[in-house]
Amino acid sequence: MRRLLAVVLLACTVLLAQSHVIAQKKDATRIEKKAESKATETKGKIDRTKARNETSAKSEKDPVVGKTKDGRAVYEGARGGFYYLTESGSKSYVSDFVGAKVIGKTGTGLPIYEGPRGGRFYYSTSGEKIYVKK
Repeated sequence: MRRLLAVVLLACTVLLAQSHVIAQKKDATRIEKKAESKATETKGKIDRTKARNETSAKSEKDPVVGKTKDGRAVYEGARGGFYYLTESGSKSYVSDFVGAKVIGKTGTGLPIYEGPRGGRFYYSTSGEKIYVKK
C-alpha cells in the first residue's frame, strides 16, 4: 500500500511538473508574439512617420528663397528659418544663409534671384552664377 501511495504521489508530481512546463512554454510563446507584434507595430509607425515627413516636406508651400552652393533649392520656413531638402526628403537647416528672393524666370525656365543688395542673377545648369541686367 505504501508503494502504491508513493507511485501515485510520484505520478502526480510528474504531471504537475509537466503542466507547469507547458504553462511556461505557453507564456513564453505569448510573450514572443507580443514582442513581434510590438516590433512590427513600431516599424509600421516609423514607416508611416517617415512617409508623412516626406510628403509634408514635399507638399509644403514654403517659398524658394535661394540656392546653396551645391545648387539645392533653399526654402524659408514658417518661423523664418532656412532649409533645403536632402535626397531622402528630410529637411536640413542652413544657419548662415543670406537670403535672395525669386523674382522671375529666365527664358529657359530657370528662376531669377534678387540678392540682398539688389543684384539679379540666376544659376546656370552647371551651377555657375550668372548676373542679369535690371
